[in-house]
Amino acid sequence: MYARYAVTQCVSQTTICFVLLIFGFEWWVYHISCRPTLVGAFFLNVTFALAVCCNVWSYLQTALTDPGTPRSPEWEAWRISRQEQTVKFAEEDPAAASTTDSLETAAAAAATAAQRRASASRSRHSCWRPGEVTWCPDCQADRPERAHHCSQCGYCVLRMDHHCPWVGTCIGWRNHKHFLLLNWWSFWTSAIWLLTVSRPTALQALNLFTSMNYGAAPPSLLPVAGVLLAATFALITGGMFLFSLSMVCRNVTAIEELFPGENPYNLPGYLDNARQLLGNLNSPRLLLPLDSCRKTPTGVAFPVVPKAKMGASAASEGTYGTC
Repeated sequence: MYARYAVTQCVSQTTICFVLLIFGFEWWVYHISCRPTLVGAFFLNVTFALAVCCNVWSYLQTALTDPGTPRSPEWEAWRISRQEQTVKFAEEDPAAASTTDSLETAAAAAATAAQRRASASRSRHSCWRPGEVTWCPDCQADRPERAHHCSQCGYCVLRMDHHCPWVGTCIGWRNHKHFLLLNWWSFWTSAIWLLTVSRPTALQALNLFTSMNYGAAPPSLLPVAGVLLAATFALITGGMFLFSLSMVCRNVTAIEELFPGENPYNLPGYLDNARQLLGNLNSPRLLLPLDSCRKTPTGVAFPVVPKAKMGASAASEGTYGTC
């Protein structure tokens, strides 16, 4: 949805409509084709409806929220702050700034170009670079730490985790919590569907399909399709939730998982890492795809574990990982 290219935006919108149709199909099969029994039907309908609402809400929030592109408020504030620091330096000592500009323009330009080439080279090799502003060779622009370039979207994204084709956008700093909840609610919606569907039940639908008599009138395949879709969603989203939660608790993204060396952002406690992304863990907003009201970090800078408190290799080498 926030891609630079029109083709990518069109594909993303088509994917979103397709996934929403799948959600609608599962709801229709549950309520119309496989109606819950009268005993406890009201409770089951309400429970399933709440799970579906949270699932669709989380999906739309993930797909429609800016994941952290250069147009996001956090990135804009970071860019303006850097500009203000440059202006402030010039205003505090205009003579020195003028002299420096006149005498070292060529040297500074050469040094900047060399630094950017080195930064681009290190970015290609992928390594930890805590507290450093990096250079994106694709966007031809500076970017905050932990930001990475998405070739499909054509933008760099704050604390980018991965590009998810099923939501049509990247998973980054601003929508990672929504993505986590999407997997959480998708799993529970699918589980409730499989455990409470009736006339036929999930097992009866599968038995009906495997023991089908092709000489007789064919039974409806809608319950079978619903069971297969729900089971697939439950397995995929359940596994994705556990894997994503483990990375959140270690304060690492799918991209950073491949970096060599020790993670400089991995705080001493799992809950401290989780709070960075999810906010207050005791808040009722935790299980809802709402803004987590995080004050720090801001997505452009993150607290770093000192090298002395990390493993022996990082402390002895004076680095978090080699490029």
